[in-house]
Amino acid sequence: MKRLLAVLMAFTMVFALGVTAEAAPSDKVEITWGDWMLSEDAYVDIYSAMVNNFMAQNDEVNVATYTNPYSSYLDQLLVASAAGNGPDVAHIKAEWLPQFLALDCVQDIYAYVDPEVLADFSEESLKGITIDGKLIGLPWFNNAYAMFYNKDLLEKAGITELPKSMTELVEDAKKISALGTDENGNKLYGIGLANSSMEASEGYNMFPILWGYGGEFVDDDGNITLTSDAAIKSFSVIQDLFVNEITPAGSSFKDIRNLFGQGVIGFYWDGEAGLSPCAAAAPDADAFYAKVGAMPIPAENNPCGYGYLSERYMIVFKSCPEEKLPAVADFIEYMSGADAIRVLYDANQGKMSSRASVMADVYGNVESEITRAFVEATSTARSLPSGNLAFLDA
Repeated sequence: MKRLLAVLMAFTMVFALGVTAEAAPSDKVEITWGDWMLSEDAYVDIYSAMVNNFMAQNDEVNVATYTNPYSSYLDQLLVASAAGNGPDVAHIKAEWLPQFLALDCVQDIYAYVDPEVLADFSEESLKGITIDGKLIGLPWFNNAYAMFYNKDLLEKAGITELPKSMTELVEDAKKISALGTDENGNKLYGIGLANSSMEASEGYNMFPILWGYGGEFVDDDGNITLTSDAAIKSFSVIQDLFVNEITPAGSSFKDIRNLFGQGVIGFYWDGEAGLSPCAAAAPDADAFYAKVGAMPIPAENNPCGYGYLSERYMIVFKSCPEEKLPAVADFIEYMSGADAIRVLYDANQGKMSSRASVMADVYGNVESEITRAFVEATSTARSLPSGNLAFLDA
């Protein structure tokens, strides 16, 4: 909360407005949508296409857009929402949600969302955006985290079957590390866990191990529960991986991707889009892709495991007038639907959905072995506990 107040004091109560749609005629409902992607040259056409498709199918609604570059988007949106002059609905990262909750600037739209649409979402995905029984928006898309593995290193370590539990994964990682070095004298690591202490997402990277051993961040009452037996077990395992150099110390996600691309890490988890940077670091990209496999992150007594979802939400602000809420609901329902997600899929954005019908429609017949693994991982991946106000501090 102190950080939020500092942000609010540091910025003037102004939010940069970039209206990409023409002024709405008086017989149309005009809603405003905030998204930083509209300020990025590489993405503006993709994201504008989804909005234009919505308006083509809903000619009674006009969508104007708020945008700022990513570097200033969150702070400006916090300022605008606190002042009550932000957009009606905005695209945010799930981990940003606690800051908006602290400002008490979002509103319940449950009554306006089609029950069939709600039933299409996984129960887990709706937990993160349902706060104190109030549905403050909808999940838009997500990047599920699954596990990549180096087939050559598994073979050299004598691993003939993929791990079916977190315990087996740790044992296999130790076997790979025991190989010592590769033919060029580079140290081999069984698993790669980002831990440079420079990026918040490195903390999320530990959740699959915590969940994998049955631990939780919070209990059913929202109380932090990191001192449970299962949590202590998971942290002891993580400590052992670092102490015994099964995973490299002091490495960022970028470092881990580079090392995996160079063929010196056996296992690591990431979003599907993380594979391209790995290949860019490889001496031979084609050879790299040939030796990479992907699978869901395993857990005890659950081979399908628990990766986590890096989720994006559409949240609705209290400044949105009640008479606009039906149109806003129609908009976010459309943006989470198959037509919009297919635009992202066709543009190779690697975005998946928490809606069953969308996954079946868009990803039902994918040919890529890697993508199929991420589709499978999405079905059991868990949302980060971003609705808990303690999550941001953690």
